Amino acid sequence: MYAALLKHEARLQTRPLLAYLGIALAVFAGGMALALLRIPAVSQIGALATISACVFLALSVPAGVLMRYYTSMYGREGYLTHAIPAKHTTLYAAKFTWALAVWLIALVVAIGMGVGFFVAQTVAYGGTVADAWTSLTEALAGLGTAPTIALVGWCLIGVVIYVAQFGWIVTFGMEDRFRALGVGGPVLVWFASYLVLQVLTIVAILLIPLGVSLDLSELVFTTFASELPKAFANEDPSFIPLGWLPLLLATLPVYVVWTLRSLKKHTSLR
Repeated sequence: MYAALLKHEARLQTRPLLAYLGIALAVFAGGMALALLRIPAVSQIGALATISACVFLALSVPAGVLMRYYTSMYGREGYLTHAIPAKHTTLYAAKFTWALAVWLIALVVAIGMGVGFFVAQTVAYGGTVADAWTSLTEALAGLGTAPTIALVGWCLIGVVIYVAQFGWIVTFGMEDRFRALGVGGPVLVWFASYLVLQVLTIVAILLIPLGVSLDLSELVFTTFASELPKAFANEDPSFIPLGWLPLLLATLPVYVVWTLRSLKKHTSLR
């Protein structure tokens, strides 16, 4: 059933996703053409267009998948979806996997477009592909292996958390208690959860003894509360606080468990 649900998602969403990709590539190609003309004002417009295309692809895909989740689960297709003889865990797993996969693919393509633009700019201004590649590798080497791996890992984890969070927002926001609000239910849940997370993040930063040195070379196991006197004295902190990291990691199982519980016990179709 899990594989069948994934195929169903692919069959329904491939066409609109390809449309997003086509729009992004068309804007990207046009921007590249303008940027490579090497006419100052025109090239700047082209560069802006290429960057906009990358951002559009990275954001339009998850937005489209999110709207599809809402429509298929709680819109006009909701009754058909919930009539499928599949456990709520299987249904959630299929939609979660699909959303995660397509968002990651969109990010990889967007990053590839950005790298392609950088290489093309280097070549247009007298460099070579090898020069552009050397610049990129030197930038990564300057960051360091461990920080680079940590950054990539955190980006992957961040996407997983966002997928779980958005799924929870829609699912919880469409429970019976929010039925009268319609789509306003998820909006209200998002706003309330945003405020709560901001408060918890500040508390976590101040109280959880975890940070990293300013040069990103070593971990620091000290609460950031000890740095507050320096902040009031307009002095730079001695380390970067990471207390927010374990907090965000802890939200992932909360989102998943809460969403499954809501799907099983509180699903409400309008």
